[in-house]
Amino acid sequence: MRYFFTLMTVALLLQGCMDKPDGKSVLTGTVDEYDGTGYLLLYNPSAGKGNSSYDTLAVGKNGEFRIELDLQESALRGLYLEYLGDRRNVIYCYMKPGGQLTVRMDGRLAESIEGDGAIESRYINRPEFFGYQYQQPDGTAMPYREFDAAVRRQQDTLRMMLVGAEADFAAAKEQDIEVMNDNMLFVYNRRLGRLGLRAWDDADFRRALYSIDLNDQDNLHRGLMSINTVEAINCRLANMPQLYAGEPSNARFFCFVRDSISDPYVRVALPSHVMSQMINPRKPQNLDRAFEVYHTIVGDTSVYHDIHKRYLDNSSQLLPGQPAPDFEMYDVKGNKVMFSAVIGGGKVTYVDFWATWCGPCVAEIPHLERLVEELKDNNKIRFVSVSLDENVDKWKQSLETDKPSWAQYNIPEAFRSTFAQRYKVNGIPQFMLFDGEGRIIDLNAPRPSNNKIREILIGK
Repeated sequence: MRYFFTLMTVALLLQGCMDKPDGKSVLTGTVDEYDGTGYLLLYNPSAGKGNSSYDTLAVGKNGEFRIELDLQESALRGLYLEYLGDRRNVIYCYMKPGGQLTVRMDGRLAESIEGDGAIESRYINRPEFFGYQYQQPDGTAMPYREFDAAVRRQQDTLRMMLVGAEADFAAAKEQDIEVMNDNMLFVYNRRLGRLGLRAWDDADFRRALYSIDLNDQDNLHRGLMSINTVEAINCRLANMPQLYAGEPSNARFFCFVRDSISDPYVRVALPSHVMSQMINPRKPQNLDRAFEVYHTIVGDTSVYHDIHKRYLDNSSQLLPGQPAPDFEMYDVKGNKVMFSAVIGGGKVTYVDFWATWCGPCVAEIPHLERLVEELKDNNKIRFVSVSLDENVDKWKQSLETDKPSWAQYNIPEAFRSTFAQRYKVNGIPQFMLFDGEGRIIDLNAPRPSNNKIREILIGK
């Protein structure tokens, strides 16, 4: 994204005060070189998934748009041109009660953001990183001391961008800036790894890594369990393969916690968090030994029994070879159809769970069309798309436009549905494979854009 360092003029501020009605938050703007197609969507990130989290903004022939919101407190909204699909970028707008914010956009990016909330909006839309270097011209690793100095310069730049921002907003972002050093420590480690280099060989890197207090409760309270403490432990384990060498890879983490962390709160919260993350019902793994070590840490407590029960329940129901859990969906005519009636019958079924509002989902459709066309003469393979659109009319309109040649169904309850609960799905796109008997093959099948799915389907 571009920087948004456009200065506000006195005239614009005066005009904004004259235009905004009492008690209303107003978002106005223009789309440069607007071609007259599509419309804008204003997304509410805090409203969760589904059509109800979007407001539609009509764009005039001159590219102008306007919307009024009733806000009791400052709130974030994401603005983008719907018709650009996966090619669009979200422009985040920080809206203040009774304020007016003006955005000039070129269709994908903001050319300028002015008015009430402009400082906060520019900060949120800033580039995430400022061109860090990880490798020197001779191919060796950038010394961590120099990398860390670049991070600290970015911290100073970010603090300057917050001058004049709302106090609560600035305080929250300042906390993020303070922990940036620890976060970027692990970015440095990962990026060097991709280049075939080892951060571990740098004494300054190791010194910074070991300076992280694994018993610090604040790291957990700030939501940094996966970014800070966990990564610090995993980094040590990855570079000390001799440590707990006889243990399964997923149990080594818990062995380390057992022997190295003494704080009573961290000893329970940290391993429980990690074990919960390991329980992925759509990617089952053997956690027996990991659970055994985890049990020695947290004891015979309710949190242990809750997590263990969830592991046993999930892994037994969604393993490959198990019958596909059934659920209701609807065809284009509104008729109820059971999923079990669509899969099986001697055919391998490749199912695409998607929605019209999901950019990555829409981006996969051309690839799926090509896959369907390539395998149209193979009577052992069936293709099915299941939409999670709550706005059924929009889903039907997309079918009328695209005219897909394979079966199409809808689940209007979306992520509140029986499907989402039984399959533990909280995000899309999701592609799944079922065998000719209606049993699970893979609940995380490759996307159509991945050539691996062709190998799998042809091999079946």
